[in-house]
Amino acid sequence: MTYYFKLICVCLYYCIFLVLANLFAIYRPFHANNTHRIMKWLKPALWLANLRVNNLTPYFQYNKPAVYILNHQDLLDPLLFSQVWPKDTVILIKRSLLFFPLLGSAYWLSGNLFINRCSKKQAWNIIEQATDAIMHHDKSVAFMPEGTRSGNKGLLPFKLGAFVTAIRAGVDIIPICASPTSQLNLNSRKCQKATIQFLEPISTQGLTEADAATLAQKSHLLMKKAIEEMAKPQNN
Repeated sequence: MTYYFKLICVCLYYCIFLVLANLFAIYRPFHANNTHRIMKWLKPALWLANLRVNNLTPYFQYNKPAVYILNHQDLLDPLLFSQVWPKDTVILIKRSLLFFPLLGSAYWLSGNLFINRCSKKQAWNIIEQATDAIMHHDKSVAFMPEGTRSGNKGLLPFKLGAFVTAIRAGVDIIPICASPTSQLNLNSRKCQKATIQFLEPISTQGLTEADAATLAQKSHLLMKKAIEEMAKPQNN
């Protein structure tokens, strides 16, 4: 019963949030910092869900363009990452979200990038756009390199787009890890605690596109280890 009450409250607020997000994005369309500003407005949804997010690196600052990589678990992802979203950072998301009412327009007007994974040619065109956004517009780009929600399956293998982008643009990769959402009991009346952690930047200096697979494997191992640490009882 508690779960459904929370779900209704969060969904009602989310509808309000999407309207406000669209109005703000229309006011300053395609601004590099739109997503950072708008994501902050999801804080009431965290309160309604009785969910608290602990940032293990609260003072992390990175003042240069970068490629951020995030683990992708389920529909709670936007809530978990909302309060720590880096400034001037757009996200690369699947193209099907563009056609969701209000959600798609908010993403688009905020300057985010849409990838069609069904078309290899279009997917690589978006990688070129992401590289251009970093190199010529001083934006950072966030990827969810698993490519799909992992659910309770742990960290899935990474696709190479994020790593090719970082190598082409000559920027660091910064992993952002969220603790397992499977540990959250949203049917409980007690406040549920999740954890976010920024890992140290991974340099791409001196690498070529031939190194993308090795770079992806290295990043995967670092994120997997960090997520497993956050999953331990003493960190909850």
